[in-house]
Amino acid sequence: MVCSRLLLASIALATALQAQGTTATLADGRILTPLDPIQHFITEGPITGVNTATHSIQAQGLTVTIPATVDGVPVSIANTNFAGAPVSAATLSALLDANAAPGGRDTDGALKSGAVRSIFGSSKLQLEATQDAPQSLSIRSQMSLVRSNIAAGHTVPVLPSEGIAAVGQTDDPLPNAFEYTGATLKSAGQIYVDAQGNQFLIPDEGVVIEMAENLVAVPLTSVSATGAFPSFVIGEMPVVLNPDPRFPTTVLGLAGVELAPQEFYSALSATGGNAAGVEIIAEGYVVDGVLFATLIESELT
Repeated sequence: MVCSRLLLASIALATALQAQGTTATLADGRILTPLDPIQHFITEGPITGVNTATHSIQAQGLTVTIPATVDGVPVSIANTNFAGAPVSAATLSALLDANAAPGGRDTDGALKSGAVRSIFGSSKLQLEATQDAPQSLSIRSQMSLVRSNIAAGHTVPVLPSEGIAAVGQTDDPLPNAFEYTGATLKSAGQIYVDAQGNQFLIPDEGVVIEMAENLVAVPLTSVSATGAFPSFVIGEMPVVLNPDPRFPTTVLGLAGVELAPQEFYSALSATGGNAAGVEIIAEGYVVDGVLFATLIESELT
């Protein structure tokens, strides 16, 4: 039975308060101390803004500031990636859509080719008003390419048109916009103050960002290891390894040995799509009927 690493992180944030800091240092060098009396906060909801000037993230009507350190220990955002390390206050701009869309950056291997979903929660009208922005066009075009690759590589029924039409999605790179929940900010900590009494929400108990925790675990039915977006189908769910450089991707084989993406697809192809012999557990986030996996578990070698 798989116990999601993201679920464990979520539980850790929502349980008893623990190991709070006594000082926090902001990216600009200011030293903060906890408000007296101590006041705590918790967030778990869609991200609506990232402010690289103040090193803060907005979610659930709160502004959470990412400090450089707490009690001298560097602070980073769990489940994020920039050049192989978690995002920190110094690299917060890596979370922006413009820096994660195709052509924005690609620091983690050839299969990480750009985001297919915005990190921000947006309403239909907001998306329609901003869909001409280069990153919005790029992200939607990326998703269209993924869908085309899947349709060309598999003969099993995937991407049901009924469901796609029901939410206003099409293969058009700029379809009628629909609501995005965006990525979720999970954080917990205390309210700190600086020497002037300005207050800051500092996640000294933990901070995590995730797109979703969608999970599917059934036998393999189809493999297409060619094209710009190699893919496979388990059950009737098409799966592509996460192409968003903001989030790490882990592929585990037999006995928990980590596999490179190319090794994984080579092993998949060698099975010939034998549904009876290969079971895959995939966890990630679903966009337009495709699961983008951030964690794969199998017994492949």
